[in-house]
Amino acid sequence: SKAMMDELVANLLAAYRLSLTELFARGIEYPRVAAMRGWEGEVRLRLKVARRGNLLGVALDRSSGFDVLDQHALALLASYGDLPPLPEALEVSEIQVIVPIQYKLRKTT
Repeated sequence: SKAMMDELVANLLAAYRLSLTELFARGIEYPRVAAMRGWEGEVRLRLKVARRGNLLGVALDRSSGFDVLDQHALALLASYGDLPPLPEALEVSEIQVIVPIQYKLRKTT
């Protein structure tokens, strides 16, 4: 049924988004100026990804409130170029997905 298909697609997209979130989390090197000033935040990026994982477009969906972090997140994405391919079962040529990139300082206790 269509409802089941829609749910499958939603689940596949959620899983794909999670894999991207984890991928980017591993790639973050905290910008020094932000770390020194204690700036933290979440940058939300809207990605357009083609079937094979080619990154077709990146836009800022929601700012972290710090230009340094926003620009760093955009540069991080530019450094990847290609992302993991879309799940096979998604029979689309491209998707749009919003991925959060978290900038959180490890508190030294």
